[in-house]
Amino acid sequence: MAQLLLHYLSESEVIKMNRLTITIPVKDNDKVDLPELHAKARAFLVKACGAFSSIAVHGQWEDPTDNQLYYDNSIRYEVLVDATLDILYPLTKLVKEEGKQKCVLLTSEEVNVECQ
Repeated sequence: MAQLLLHYLSESEVIKMNRLTITIPVKDNDKVDLPELHAKARAFLVKACGAFSSIAVHGQWEDPTDNQLYYDNSIRYEVLVDATLDILYPLTKLVKEEGKQKCVLLTSEEVNVECQ
């Protein structure tokens, strides 16, 4: 399990961490709401990573087979950990299965966290 690195130090210190994100749609491709999936995602992130932040995101894409435009509302969850994307793979599997998704967007970025 990755540990969220919170430091309470007398001197300022910069810690390198990984910011990981996973984007989960609010509805599946049949337009069915996914509140249970999001509840499971939140519980997973707290257990696996110690905490998370989230923000609503909106997207659009065009189907190349019929040029139909599709719109999507999603929640992007973000964690700061000393782990790699591997920690999110069980959640990715859950999103694909319960959310009926072919793909799941994950990102990873090394960031500096200044603690004091």
